[in-house]
This record gives sequence, C-alpha cells and structure tokens, in this order.
Amino acid sequence: MCLRSSSRLSRWCSRYPQHGFTLVELLVVIAIIGILVALLLPAVQAARESARALQCKNNMKQLSLACVTHVSAQGIFPSGGWGWAWAGDPDRGFGADQPGGVFYQLLPYLEQQNLHQLGSGLSNSQKMATSLEMVQTVIPGLTCPTRRQAGNYPLRPGYPPHVNTNLPVPSVGWFRSCYALNGGTVLAMWGKGPSSYS
Repeated sequence: MCLRSSSRLSRWCSRYPQHGFTLVELLVVIAIIGILVALLLPAVQAARESARALQCKNNMKQLSLACVTHVSAQGIFPSGGWGWAWAGDPDRGFGADQPGGVFYQLLPYLEQQNLHQLGSGLSNSQKMATSLEMVQTVIPGLTCPTRRQAGNYPLRPGYPPHVNTNLPVPSVGWFRSCYALNGGTVLAMWGKGPSSYS
C-alpha cells in the first residue's frame, strides 16, 4: 500500500510506518529454530537416558538391600526355588520347600508383602487361581527402564505355563524382570516336582 508514489499516500505512510516480517525474515527465523531444536534434541535424549540408567542402578541397589535383609531375617540367601516353571506359595516359607524363586522370596523386603501373601491359607486349587494374579502383577522396581517398559510379556514358543498357576493361554504371559540373581542350584531342587505340591 505504501509503495505507490502519490503524495497523500506517502505522507500517510510516513506518519504510520508499517510493521511486520517479510517472507525471508520469517523463513530465517524458522530455520534458526529448527537448527536449535536439532542441536538440543540429542542433549535431551542423553539426559533422559541418564535418568533411566540412574533408575536402573537404584533398582539394583534396592535388590541388594532386599537380599541383605532376607539374610538377616531368614538366616539364608533366597534360593532359586523349584525352577522357572513354579510360582511362589505363601504357605511354604523361605526354605527348600518354597517353589517360588528369588524374586518371590524377596517380595516382603521390596515392600510387596501383600503380593507375597496372596493366596495364603487357601487350598492348592484356589491358590492356582490367585497365583495367576501374582505372576501378572507388574512390579516397576524389577524392570530396568533402559531395556524395556514394565509389563506382562507373552511366553516364548516352547515354554509351558507355570505348573501351579492357572495361566489360560501361553500368549497371555506374565511379568518378567530385567534382572538376574544367582538363586542357587535349580536342578538339585527339581526333583520335588508336582507330586510334592498336591
């Protein structure tokens, strides 16, 4: 509007100057913002990964403290139970008669007493129904956030469900930890088998 050369219009333009951005200025600003975002994105990702790694280390520290507390309370380290195919039984204590593995035996020392006692006092058939809830309960402290999200994962092909759990189909899966502990000699305990659980 102010590009025309009429005297009246030029006087109006000088009194009221036009403010705004040209297309080139706008493109330059957008380009600068894009460059800044591209530079900051790796730093943000690195900060997030650092926080996840710190959480993973804290989880391992909590597991270590739970093991030490287990030894103080029970006089023994938690065992590997009867093998991976068995869920924990709250009425079988912490010794050789406990089918549940290391993580089940550490539940009371990881502030998961209610989960550890799930099904206590019930018959074995009733425990099988409640143990399904037990093996599918997500415990975030047993998952390393740098590896995967906490959740239930389907069983791998060829892996049958737990012996003492009513797991309807293998695709339902159960909660899996990202951590591993030395749980003792599993094969030495394998002889217990389903017969001693009936």
